[in-house]
Amino acid sequence: MKRIQDKVKDIVNVRKFLALHDFTGDPAKTLESYHFTDATSELMTKWLDRAAGMYEGSGVAVALAGYRGVGKSHFMAVFAALTGAPELRTKVSDSHVAAAAQGLLRRRYPIVQVRRGTEPTLFDELRTAFANALGVSVSEIASNVAGILRSGREKFGDMPAILLIDTAIERIARVARDDGPLLADIAETARDMNYFVGVALDDDIAGADGTNSVIVRAYSIDYLDQEHLYKVVDNFVFPKNQQKRAVLHDIYEYFREVMPTFRWSEQKFAALYPLHPAILEVAPFVRLYIHDFALLGFASEAGERILGRPANSLIALDEVFDSAEAGLRKIDDLQEAFAAYDKLNNDVVGKIPVMQRLQAKLVLKALLLLSLDGQGTTAGEISSGMLIFDENDPQKSNRTVEELVRTFAAALPDDVRVYAEEGREVRYGLRVSSKDQLNKELEAAAANVAEEYAHQMLQRLFHERFSDSTFLGLDGSHKNVMECGLAWRGGLRRGRVVWSADGSLPSLSDNDLHDWEVIIDLTESEPPASDSTAAIPRVYWKPTPLNRDETLALRRFYILNHDPDFREKFGDQIRPTLHSHLVLADRILNRVFLEDSRIVIDGFDYNFTEEARAAATLSDVFGTMLEPLFEVRYPKHPYFLRRLTTAEVSTIVSDLYSGSRQRLAEVQQLAQTFALPLGLVRLREGVYLPEGAEELQKLEYVKKVIDLLPAAPATLPLGEVYASLRLPPYGLVREAQQLVLSAMAAQRMIEFVTSKGDRINHRSLDLKIIWDDIVGLSLPQEVAYSRDKLVRWAARFVGDSDFTGFDSSSDLKLLQTALEAWLAEWDEAATLDKFNEIPPEYLNTYIWRLASRVHSTLGAASEAIRQCLSNKIGFEECIGRISDLFLDDEKRFESAAEDLNRLSGYVRGFAHRTWVREYLALSDNTGDQDIETLRNALLWVHERLESTADESLSREAGYLWAKFHRDYTDFFASRHDAVMLSHKIQAAADEFRESEEWWEYSSLILPSGYANGQAGEIASLLERLRELNCAADVREHLKKRPFCRCSFRPSDFPAWESLVTDLRDAVAEARSAFRRYLSAEAMRLIAEIAKIAEYDKSSDIQAAARDLKDKIAEPEPLKTFSETERQLLLSAIFELKKSDKMAQPIAQSTEPRKSFRNSENETGIILDLSTESVSVI
Repeated sequence: MKRIQDKVKDIVNVRKFLALHDFTGDPAKTLESYHFTDATSELMTKWLDRAAGMYEGSGVAVALAGYRGVGKSHFMAVFAALTGAPELRTKVSDSHVAAAAQGLLRRRYPIVQVRRGTEPTLFDELRTAFANALGVSVSEIASNVAGILRSGREKFGDMPAILLIDTAIERIARVARDDGPLLADIAETARDMNYFVGVALDDDIAGADGTNSVIVRAYSIDYLDQEHLYKVVDNFVFPKNQQKRAVLHDIYEYFREVMPTFRWSEQKFAALYPLHPAILEVAPFVRLYIHDFALLGFASEAGERILGRPANSLIALDEVFDSAEAGLRKIDDLQEAFAAYDKLNNDVVGKIPVMQRLQAKLVLKALLLLSLDGQGTTAGEISSGMLIFDENDPQKSNRTVEELVRTFAAALPDDVRVYAEEGREVRYGLRVSSKDQLNKELEAAAANVAEEYAHQMLQRLFHERFSDSTFLGLDGSHKNVMECGLAWRGGLRRGRVVWSADGSLPSLSDNDLHDWEVIIDLTESEPPASDSTAAIPRVYWKPTPLNRDETLALRRFYILNHDPDFREKFGDQIRPTLHSHLVLADRILNRVFLEDSRIVIDGFDYNFTEEARAAATLSDVFGTMLEPLFEVRYPKHPYFLRRLTTAEVSTIVSDLYSGSRQRLAEVQQLAQTFALPLGLVRLREGVYLPEGAEELQKLEYVKKVIDLLPAAPATLPLGEVYASLRLPPYGLVREAQQLVLSAMAAQRMIEFVTSKGDRINHRSLDLKIIWDDIVGLSLPQEVAYSRDKLVRWAARFVGDSDFTGFDSSSDLKLLQTALEAWLAEWDEAATLDKFNEIPPEYLNTYIWRLASRVHSTLGAASEAIRQCLSNKIGFEECIGRISDLFLDDEKRFESAAEDLNRLSGYVRGFAHRTWVREYLALSDNTGDQDIETLRNALLWVHERLESTADESLSREAGYLWAKFHRDYTDFFASRHDAVMLSHKIQAAADEFRESEEWWEYSSLILPSGYANGQAGEIASLLERLRELNCAADVREHLKKRPFCRCSFRPSDFPAWESLVTDLRDAVAEARSAFRRYLSAEAMRLIAEIAKIAEYDKSSDIQAAARDLKDKIAEPEPLKTFSETERQLLLSAIFELKKSDKMAQPIAQSTEPRKSFRNSENETGIILDLSTESVSVI
């Protein structure tokens, strides 16, 4: 291969990862350090939605399963942070989670945290958690689950509570007890008490069998797959330089070439680089013994050290060993393993030649780490895990490692186990504690387990691997058939999945509910030839057969889960073995069903893609793998840009084909997305409108339906229609078929027949159609319109009693002209279009019903007239449809015209009414009884108008508004001018600003910073004084808004009149406060003034110093200060502040530098307020 010149730092950036050891201590940091992936975002959204949907008397019980170290505790702590701290919800970076968090109540949810492993029993831990949450002693907590939860309910009131149960990180040892029954009891009790119960399933309670099987029935279990860690590492710990992706491919190919046993996929390798994929496999076992081992924190730290190395370097197992060795050596179960390790390191590795010693040390480290799972390891796994290879001879490294391990085994045969059996690759492992007896008895017990139980375990693992699997019932029973749906081209394709362990297939009915079928065939026989023309395509999923090792491992796994005597005998020793078998079983499942299996479609084999292997649901697996099948069979199926569901069908049918919302943006978007690809609508003048019958008949699937229809009144079973329309080359999904049939019904091509024999025609499409109640289709029943009725209704439009019929061209011309005039008037008014522009929040039930009646009567009549004038239907058909709309009752037509007038009036007046309501809301309370009575009457009339649209009320509202606006304007303007144009107030203000009191405040007190909090009030009063002499035309302003551009409000009239008085009082208070300060600091100020006077012997300074001494010593009554006294006093105050190390500077003076002496004097003292310094000149 070509030489790689890059360094690791050229390919990745290493980001610091904040590794927290206590996720509950600081919720903000817990949230900040959490990185969402697609999987965790979806899962967190799911949990938040469940919490938001709780109501009184309900409850939720969910559990989170996954390997140790996969992030369960961090996930649950983030959930607690979002529910318990509303202020953190805006800081969520993931948009889906943020949106779900906004659905929570705007209050803090009570959080109860149960920390497993901190006390002898879970019940004790539950009582302690509630005692902490309620702020009481444990002795006050009830002694049964119901009583404990009820006490919390009484404390929390009607607020839903969050109860989270997780294994404590600070526990000394692994939790070794069966908590399943008590957890189930908690879940069942909490369901009736408005609790959200979340449990993290560690290996001691994760089993779905035996004692803990009750958890499966009590909790909805979500699985946090280790795959999501790949994305966290790839995106947040080791983000890649995208321009170097080709280099990563070359490195991967290099490792595959020099290490034949490098078995990891390129996708995983590229995501984790430079972290060795083997580390993610061994990390759960390290975490099993060292509870605070943080994989992501380790990766970040190790990544910093590897940046300068060549690009084909990885963080390998030896760095995990070095990082975890100290912690592992403290574990009692590993003492014998480390004793053997030390002896081999000293007696064997130490005697190997120096050139090979490092390699031998690496092999020994790997041997210990890979022995933690209790299954041992192979020479190939050691060499690939430690990156031991020979470019010239790839097989040589495996042989070298094998020789070294055999040397270890020969040196310590009792401590280094060699597992060599016929047909199996030789495995090696250090003995971990005293588990030899456990392993021996486990092997003996597994030998007596029938092979069928191994397959049952495989089916259970399959069920747990895919969250949408239903092969395992809540009661633990195994099923062989499950329903499944997948998305393709935006449509939901329904199918079924069959589990066939022995090649036999259950009796399955071929009905219209399924579009595909997958047989999971566990036999070794080849699948039969498929029929590419079959109504339901059959696909075979061929897992690779279990090898002998895997079958034995599944048998052992069965014993560990199902044999209570075995579990009781070995107690806590079972936990690591159970965990290692769980990891091994997961590997077996992935190899058998995904990595080495195949999908057989129409005789062609397909390997599972990386996307399918990583899928968490069967729906996603089949959505990826069955795409070639659908592309070949249904090439003419339309593309929908989003998922078509029954909700979209219901909206389109009720609003596009009937109702009052046809032109709403939401309906138009749905029409463009779903109806347009099917050819059911056409864009006309910027609006998507339904196609007529003539255009629909050109569509192939519409022709199919027409060909199937029997003569009226016979009914065509709906099942036959579904079966026909799902056939190639269109293969329409159920929801798309329903849209097609609704379009046909809207154009009077068909009618729906219900199970009761009722008919649903074009008139009833505005009602919600219950598709499960529709059993068939039928041609519309012929309607014979009488000549007299048609003439009578035509005359209503022509306005001519001499209209004789439809045979005379002159009469038809009159009718055409009349219809054109009626339609032009309708289109010009555009009442329904304008109604649709009104935001829904302004509408009520009465107005909605009024608009709906207009749309379903006159609106439908306008569409019939439009089609007639477009020559799509005849005049007789048009008039006949109009008469049907009104049930041949002319009074109904007149009533519809009245509805239109009311709706038109409502629509025309909507903008004005909205403006009036806003004007009234913003206008000031006048205190005038007549004006306020007018305001209340106007509000009442407007409220009535919204529910009646009565024309007389509309006229009354206009009268009341005119009078209110006139009186309010007069009231406002008179008081505005009395204040804002008052010469008296302005003169008083000018006089006060020339007074000594104001000079003292502005020149001395304000700069000193001792205005006693009056400065803000005085500044506000001054600001209002500046608004006097408002030059605005107040009456002109009041035409558009209920206030002037100045800040005057009628309710503030007394305050404006007393403005100058208030200013005098505030200044007087500030002066009094300043004098109190002078009195309190008199001695210090006098001393400072004396110091300053020492520098300047001039008469004015000396006189000012003497006078200040008297004024400060006796501050009352209030005395004024001269300019020299002011500056001298400010300087003294500043020096005091400076000596007291005050943080706030003295306020700035308008003149930064001033001298106590005239400029011609030789000396003086300068107070520089801009720099807070005093200079002696």
